[in-house]
Amino acid sequence: MVRNCIDIFRFVYGLLMQLRTLLVIIVTEKPTDYAAILRAANQEINEPPEWLAPSKFVYSPEYGVGEVMAVLGRRLIVKFFEEVNPTQFDNWEDVVEKGLIKESGAQLGGNLDNSDIGGDVAAIGEEIDKIPNVAFQSVARDFATTITRVNIQSGVGGSIHPIPEDLPSNLHLGLQNICVNTVYSHQLEALAKLRAGYDLTITTPTASGKTLCYNLPIIESCIKQPDTRALYIFPLKALALDQMRKLQMLVKAIPNHRIKIALMTGDTPRDERQQLFIPHPPNVLAVSPDLLHHYLYNIRRPQEGEGWRLFLRQLRYVVIDESHTYIGAFGAHFANLMRRLRLAVDAVGGNSHKLQFICSSATIGNPQEMALRFSGRTQQPNRSHLIRESGADSAGRTLLCLEPSSAANIEASKMIISWLQHNLSGIVFCNSRAAVKGLLGLIQRETQRTGCGHLANQVALFYSSLIGERRREIISKLQSGQIKVIISTSSLEAGIDLPELDCCLIRGFPGSLMSFWQRVGRAGRKQHGLVVYLPLAQNPIDVYYAKNPQQLLSGDVECSAFNPDYPTILGKHLECGCIESALALREINHRFGHVAGTIADSLLQQNKLYLSNGGKLWGRGYPHKEVNLRSAANTSINLIDKHSGDILEKMSLEVAYREVFPQAIYFLQDENGDIIAYRSESLNVEKGEAQLAYLGKETTLYTEAESELDIVPLSTLAQPKIINTNIDDGRIRLTLAWGEITTSVTGYRLMKRIYGKTCKNQQCANFKKSLEGNSCPKCRRQIYAAEVITLQDEIVFETPLVTKYQAPCVLIDLNEGVKKALREQVSRLKQEIIQKYGNSIPEIYQPLWTGASDFITLHSLQHQIIKAVPLVVLSSSLDVDGIVVEKEGRTYNYFYDTCEGGNGAAEAIFHDLSKFAAKAYALASGCDCETGCPRCLHSSGCPQHNEPLNKDLGLYLLDAIFNGNG
Repeated sequence: MVRNCIDIFRFVYGLLMQLRTLLVIIVTEKPTDYAAILRAANQEINEPPEWLAPSKFVYSPEYGVGEVMAVLGRRLIVKFFEEVNPTQFDNWEDVVEKGLIKESGAQLGGNLDNSDIGGDVAAIGEEIDKIPNVAFQSVARDFATTITRVNIQSGVGGSIHPIPEDLPSNLHLGLQNICVNTVYSHQLEALAKLRAGYDLTITTPTASGKTLCYNLPIIESCIKQPDTRALYIFPLKALALDQMRKLQMLVKAIPNHRIKIALMTGDTPRDERQQLFIPHPPNVLAVSPDLLHHYLYNIRRPQEGEGWRLFLRQLRYVVIDESHTYIGAFGAHFANLMRRLRLAVDAVGGNSHKLQFICSSATIGNPQEMALRFSGRTQQPNRSHLIRESGADSAGRTLLCLEPSSAANIEASKMIISWLQHNLSGIVFCNSRAAVKGLLGLIQRETQRTGCGHLANQVALFYSSLIGERRREIISKLQSGQIKVIISTSSLEAGIDLPELDCCLIRGFPGSLMSFWQRVGRAGRKQHGLVVYLPLAQNPIDVYYAKNPQQLLSGDVECSAFNPDYPTILGKHLECGCIESALALREINHRFGHVAGTIADSLLQQNKLYLSNGGKLWGRGYPHKEVNLRSAANTSINLIDKHSGDILEKMSLEVAYREVFPQAIYFLQDENGDIIAYRSESLNVEKGEAQLAYLGKETTLYTEAESELDIVPLSTLAQPKIINTNIDDGRIRLTLAWGEITTSVTGYRLMKRIYGKTCKNQQCANFKKSLEGNSCPKCRRQIYAAEVITLQDEIVFETPLVTKYQAPCVLIDLNEGVKKALREQVSRLKQEIIQKYGNSIPEIYQPLWTGASDFITLHSLQHQIIKAVPLVVLSSSLDVDGIVVEKEGRTYNYFYDTCEGGNGAAEAIFHDLSKFAAKAYALASGCDCETGCPRCLHSSGCPQHNEPLNKDLGLYLLDAIFNGNG
C-alpha cells in the first residue's frame, strides 16, 4: 500500500513539473514588444537627483527607511527595511513631487519633522567603528540609518582594597569561602560609617555591590554582639528571596557562628512564623512592607508576640532596599509605617533613637531627603551619610539612540532577531503587558517567515502576573543559556539579580529618568554592554528626548515626591499605631507630624480612638485589613486552566475586570515559548479565580474592555485658587478635592486582527482599515500589506464590573471671560477652515461645529498637560488621568490620581498649573502635525475615547495660562 502511494505521488509530481515547464515556455515565447521599447527609449527623462543614486538611503511615509537599488528610466526600485521584497515605483518624479519618497533624514514617523533629530550617516558610521565590540558594531550597522546618537562610555578601573584585617576572623574566612577576596572603596566607607553609628544612604550604580555595603557590617555586628537584630525591608517578594539567598550563602560559609537568618512572607503559615522566633528571634529578618504593616499588630498579643517584642526591643538596623520605589501614595504609606515601627520599638522597651537606617536606592534627585523622612530625622541631617561615588570597576557601555518609530514593535523585533543571530543575550523593556506579548508574537511570525523559527524559542516574557514558579524557571533558563532574551515590563527593573547580559533595548521612555537609568544598568556589568533606546513616535516624551538626547543622557534625575500627611493616609496609620502601641498625647505631633493632632481629634469623635487615664491614645479592632500600602485592590484573581486545573497567572481584581471578564480572550506564553490564547468562561470574585478555556495558538480574534468613569468630590483638601490668564477678565478656578473615582467595565468589543491591504496614511480616515484594490479611495495613495483591525461585535454587560477608590482630584472651572474668548477663538478657527476647505469640512474639524468650545478646550488641555507630567514631577503620564463632565449647565475638568490614596501628581498640578502649562505647550507646539496626533494630543487610554479634541484650542488656553502667570 505504501509503495503504491509513493508511485502515485511521483506520477502526479511529474505531471505538475511538466505543466510548469509548459507554462514557462508559453510565457517566454510571447513576442517582445519592440515598439514599446522604442517609445520608451525616445522619451526625454530627467536625471534623478544625487540622493536617488544606487545605495543611497531614502525615506517613505508608508514604508519607512530603505536603500535605492536602481533607477531604470522613470522606474525607481527601493529595498525598504520593513518590506520583504523590493518596492517598485513607476515614476520617480511623481513620487518625489507628492512627497512619497524623500531623502533619508527629511522625515520620520509619519508626519514628524526630523530636521532636529537625524544624525549625519557618515559621522554615525565613524562612531559605530569606535564601539569596542565587533558584534555590537555589526548590530549597530544594521540600524545605522535610524541611529541619531552614539554614546560610548568607557570602562573605568575600580578602587579595590583587601578585606579589612579587623573583621572577625570567621567572617574573613566566610568571605573567602564564597570567593570574595577584596572590597571596593565605597564598601569600606559604608563599613566605617555604620560602625560609627551613622545612618546610611547608598546610591551607587546598579551592580556596584550595594548589598555588601550593609551586609558586611551587620553580619560583623551579629558575630560580635549575638543579640543584634536587623530588619530588612524589600518592596518585592521575589527581590527578598533573591537577596536573602545570597545572604544565606555568606552565612553558611562562615564557620563557628550562631547567626539566624529568616524570611517572612505573606505565604508563610502562622505557626511557621511563630517558630521563627523560637528559641530566640532571628538576627536578620526579611519582610515586605505589607507584611510588616500587619505584623506590627502582634506586639499586643501576650504569647504569640513575645519573640516579636524581643526582636523589636533589640532592633539595631533597619535596611530599606530599593528605597526609590517608595514614591507617591506608596511612599506616603511607607513613611507612616516607619513612624509606627519607631513607636513600636519604644513601646516594647527599645530605643528608636539608636536605630540605624540604611537606604539602598537607585539614582534619584533627593536621596538624602527621602532617607531622612523615612528615619524621622529631618531635623538631624548630620546623622545620615550619603555614598554616591562607586569604587567598583565598570565595563562601560554603548548607548544608541534611534529615531522615533511609528512601528516600534517591527523595529524592536528586528533588533532582537539581530541579537540572536549574533548570539547575544539581552533584555527588552516595554511599558505594558500588551506591548510585551505583541512583540513576542511578531518575533515568532517573522522568524518563521524567514526560516529561523528556532530563534524565537530563545525568547521569554516576564511580567508581574506570572506565578513564582514560572518566574524562577525563566531566570534559571536565562542563566543556563536556554533563553537568550527576556522581554519584560518594569518587573525586572529593580534589584532582582540576572546573569550577565550583553544588551538592553528600551522600547519607549519608561516615565522617568530614574527608571530609564535603572533599565540601562541591566547591561554592561562585567563586560562592555550595548543599550538601545527606541523612542515611540506616538509618545511626545519620546520625541522630546529624541530631539534632545543630551537631556536624556545628562539631565537631572527626578526627585521623589510623596506626602505622608494626607489626612486619610495619616489617619489610617495613626489609628493602627495607637492600637498596636498606644501613643502618649504629648508625642502625637512629634511622632506623626503637625496635622496629627487634628486627625486624632476626629478619630476620638468617631470613637475609633480612646483616651486612657494615663494620657495615652489607644484603640480596638483590626483596622489594618482596610489599609493597602500600594493603593491597589486587595483582592487577587488566579487564572486557572479549566481542563488541567493549573494556575496560569495571578493578577489584581482591577486588572482582571479589564483582561479576563467573561468571554475575554487572554494571551500568554506557554512553556514551549509559544503565544497561546484562552477564553475566560467565568470570573468569580468570591473564589478569587477566573476559569480559562484553551483556544489555541492561531487566533485572529481579541477583546477590548469598554469602561465608564465617574468622579464624586467628597471634601476639599486646600483653599481653592484663582488663576489669572492673559485673556481680558479671564480667570480659572482650581479646587483640590478628595474624591471617589468609580470605574465600571460595561462590556467589550470583539476585534479581529488580520494581515491584508490597508492605507498607511495616518491622516486618512481609512488608516489601518481593510481595503481592496491598489489605492485608497479617500486619499488616493497606494495601499500596502499590513496589520488590519476590524470590529466584529460589541457586547454590553447586564451588570457592570465596578471598582472604586479614593484619591486627590483637581477641579478646573472656567469663568465667563475665558468661555467668551474660547467661543471667539472657535469662530476664528471655523472661518479659517471654511476659507480653506469650503463646504467640504474634514471630519477632524467637525467637533468645532458640533461640540461646546469649553468642553473641547478643557479636554484638549487635559490631554496635553498629562503628556507633560514626567517633565515636571516624578510621575509618569499613567499616574494621572482626566475627564470632562457637564453638570448643572457648567463644564468642568477633573484631573485625578490613578491609585488609591494618590501619588502627588494631581496635587502638583493644583499647586503649579502654570509650570505644567508651559511644558505642555512646548511639547504640543513642537509637534508639526496640523490637528493633533498620538504624540501631542490623543491618548490610547482616554476615558472619553479622544472625542472631542482640538490641538489649537488646547494650545490657546495653555498659552493663556502660563503667559498670564509669567
